[in-house]
Amino acid sequence: CGLFLGVRVSELTSLRLEDVDLAGAMCEVRQGKGKRDRTIPIPARLLPYLRAWIGDRRDGWLFPSPRFRRRHVSVRWCQALLVDLAARAGIRRKVTPHVMRHTYATLLLQSGADLREIQQLLGHRSIATTQIYLHGLPERLRAAVDRL
Repeated sequence: CGLFLGVRVSELTSLRLEDVDLAGAMCEVRQGKGKRDRTIPIPARLLPYLRAWIGDRRDGWLFPSPRFRRRHVSVRWCQALLVDLAARAGIRRKVTPHVMRHTYATLLLQSGADLREIQQLLGHRSIATTQIYLHGLPERLRAAVDRL
């Protein structure tokens, strides 16, 4: 889910059901870094999975804790889950939620999104921060920055 939304792991784990608008395919990311809220689109291919995950629930956390009632999963739990899933998939490189966020930004750029759009989706205050995320595409990044 985080790969498709590009959110910080802390933002992902603290999403509430009411933050997700399945009909409008949008998600309200609240109080991320810098305490700035933003609305991001939910990719169409993710919607059926989110519908199935949410089911009949209408309130509470999108990712409730399996151990503690009325709490969401922890950042550490999410990190451990991702490492486990990567290992099961045979991925030998280090995979972290932050690597997934970098991947999201890179895929956006490769798909034609401009730097300002990526900045907004990631919730960066500074375009310089967004540039750091896109280190894997120096020629394209340099050209995009020159167009600003």
